[in-house]
Amino acid sequence: MARQRYGKRKQSRNYTWILIIGFVGVALWLLLSIWKGINPLAVLNGSSVDPTETEQPILYDSLMTLYKTEQIRSEQLSQEVKAFQSHAPTQTVNILNGTLNMRSAASTSSEVLYTIPTGTSVQVYYCKQDSTLLDGKMGTWCKINFQSNEGWVWSEYIN
Repeated sequence: MARQRYGKRKQSRNYTWILIIGFVGVALWLLLSIWKGINPLAVLNGSSVDPTETEQPILYDSLMTLYKTEQIRSEQLSQEVKAFQSHAPTQTVNILNGTLNMRSAASTSSEVLYTIPTGTSVQVYYCKQDSTLLDGKMGTWCKINFQSNEGWVWSEYIN
C-alpha cells in the first residue's frame, strides 16, 4: 500500500513540474512579446509584424500626389502670411539714446542685425504674449520688418 501511495506521489510531482515548466514558458513568451513591443503571436512566427495588419506598398504616384498637395498648402500659407504682413500696423521707433537694436531672436543675448534710428517707421507683425521686465520697463518682444528685414525689438521702444 505504501508503494502505491509513493508511486502516485511521484506521478503527482511529475505533473506539477510539467505545469511549472509550462507556466514559465508561457510567461517568458509573453514577457518577450512585451519587451519587443509586438503581438505575442508574432513571437511564435519570428516576425515583428502584427499578423492582423496588412502591409501596403507605397506607390510613387501616391508619394507625388502627397508632395504636390503639401506644396500647394505651403504656397497658400505663404501667400496668407504675406497678405497678413502687408497689412501689419506701422509703428515708430521711440528711444532716448538714438537707435534701437533689431535682433535675430527675442533675447538681449541674440545677435544685433540692425540699429534702427529713432523716429523710423517699422511694421509690427506680432508681439509675444509673455511680458517681462527689461531696462526697468515692462514689455514683450515684437517681430518687426525694417527695410525688408525681419527681426525682434522690445515693445516699449516702439509706439
